[in-house]
Amino acid sequence: ISRQRVNTEMVLVEEPNRDDRAWLDEQINRHMAETGSTVAERILADWSLQSGNFFKVMPIDYKRVLEAAAAARAAGSDEVEAIMASTRV
Repeated sequence: ISRQRVNTEMVLVEEPNRDDRAWLDEQINRHMAETGSTVAERILADWSLQSGNFFKVMPIDYKRVLEAAAAARAAGSDEVEAIMASTRV
């Protein structure tokens, strides 16, 4: 990915975690099964190498909302209230 082509004021470019890679693997397998995609087949044939070519592009504001919701859940607080508070600028 070329970071020059990403608006880093609005998004973060992150390495996918194990759950992200599992989700991606599932989606590519599903795509291959439903479409017969040879590109998906090539990616899956060398998944250990090819999976390193993917990045997660995360909107900064959305990440803030996810983190606020997770913190509220952990604290037993109102998630909606925490989300609303995180979106106030």
